[in-house]
Amino acid sequence: MTKTSREEQALLQMKKKLSKETPQAPVVEVQPENEVSAAVEVPNSSDNFWMMEHERSKAVARFYQEKPMPSFVGSDANAYLSSVFSCSWLPARGNSVDDYTRRLPSITVSARGGKLPNGTPLYLPSSLLARRLFLLFSTHSAISQSRSLRIDNISQLLHSVGMSVRGNRLKAAQNQLLRLAMTQVDVWTSSKNDVGDKITTNWGSRIFESFSCAVEPDIENGQTSFFPNEVVFSERFYEKAIENKAQLVSATEILKAKTPLEHDIALWLLFRSRRLSEPLELDYQALYYQFAMPGSYFYGWKKRFIKTVNAIAPLLSQNVQVDSKKVVLLPSRKRISVK
Repeated sequence: MTKTSREEQALLQMKKKLSKETPQAPVVEVQPENEVSAAVEVPNSSDNFWMMEHERSKAVARFYQEKPMPSFVGSDANAYLSSVFSCSWLPARGNSVDDYTRRLPSITVSARGGKLPNGTPLYLPSSLLARRLFLLFSTHSAISQSRSLRIDNISQLLHSVGMSVRGNRLKAAQNQLLRLAMTQVDVWTSSKNDVGDKITTNWGSRIFESFSCAVEPDIENGQTSFFPNEVVFSERFYEKAIENKAQLVSATEILKAKTPLEHDIALWLLFRSRRLSEPLELDYQALYYQFAMPGSYFYGWKKRFIKTVNAIAPLLSQNVQVDSKKVVLLPSRKRISVK
């Protein structure tokens, strides 16, 4: 018998001997039910998955609903707004404007009013209050990262945008809120591709997806009042105009504007001047298409525009040179304080 065969025989005998011995119990025995796995549990069905998603969404909503509506009153208050809506996109006067379009060199913004269920036109909001409320809602949505905005007290809402609650202001706020809630916008942007061809893209959306309110009949006056509870930005509007699009602007400065035209010019100055690296010269013909009401007499509008710019620019600490032929914007180096 060779050496190799002897080793193989010895190994076989050792295996037989070990197989006859009773196996020893382990020193520490871990029960299967006590085992801890690092793997994430996967839902067994799609129903479970959507149930979990629904609960998660409600938890996120509760977290953000706890954030109070911001206030523009006070020093160093900030706001967030897409630069698309710094072009005087709402009419500055008139209660019966149903369609309003701003045509600029690279962008066109068209706004349309909504209708009540019975077909009654609501028209577009045109007041300073509507502009401030839109800015407030955009700011709150950008900060809270939520499309849903809870309105607990309309009086407090007015105080938040620097408006006093007196006279018919509550009724006006209700009216402007309803008009704003039903407004739809179309935004057309133009650019050129690599070979110089002009490319036009469009996105359009209702501003708000839903608008819930409590309706209370006023028997004495024969009218109906509504008190808004919640507004929800439409998903498309939120994606295109607020989420990662809203830019920081000083709300304290904007509240210095006391008329719709002053508000629009203030937004324009604050957005435009800080992006300049050198003076920008503009003629009144170009500014007419950005700020004038359709059909306005050019020279009458020009006179009002010059007067308004001379009134609001010093309040904003903006350097603007105005004469009879042109407006010159100078770069602004004023910093915005971020709390």
